[in-house]
Amino acid sequence: MVSENGKPSKVSDKALFIFATLDGTISGWSPVVAPIVAGTSHATIAANRSNVGASYTGLAIGSSNGHNFLFAADGGPNRRVDVFD
Repeated sequence: MVSENGKPSKVSDKALFIFATLDGTISGWSPVVAPIVAGTSHATIAANRSNVGASYTGLAIGSSNGHNFLFAADGGPNRRVDVFD
């Protein structure tokens, strides 16, 4: 697969940026991941908790026993921290 700039692109890769949204989604962005639709963003939704009313207002990364975790502060009606591996 080749991106619009002519460089090889991938279906997945490590995210350079991680975005939390007030609508309950967490997305990752990488410049080498090909967009699904030409001309759109390279961001991919990795978690969608909108169905339970999540509203993410902050993120933190932590590790335990060699495993990395993403902590997402849900400032919506749930008032909790969701943990993703």
